[in-house]
Amino acid sequence: SFIATDSRKKFRVSTNINYSSSEAGSVNRRTGVNFTFQPRPAWQGTLSVDYTRGRDAAQWIENVDTDGDGADNHVYGTLQRNVISMTARTTYAFTRDMTLEVYL
Repeated sequence: SFIATDSRKKFRVSTNINYSSSEAGSVNRRTGVNFTFQPRPAWQGTLSVDYTRGRDAAQWIENVDTDGDGADNHVYGTLQRNVISMTARTTYAFTRDMTLEVYL
């Protein structure tokens, strides 16, 4: 799901919520919020913050010769993860065809 304020305003806020799962048992939940400031038509800045909580049913761990036959076997395990990410971006348009974008 996605909710946002009026895209024509100088200050905008949007939020999103995503959920996905697989038959193998993997689950991914992501929520985020975006703040956008556009004081002039040629300049725009955005700050995004996301939180992801997930479980990967089959995460590769290592390759090991577990049965002594000289061939490596792939070892997999379950991975629980909590990730917080932040992105900052600003764009300035010199002309319609030339812009400067800074991304962090």
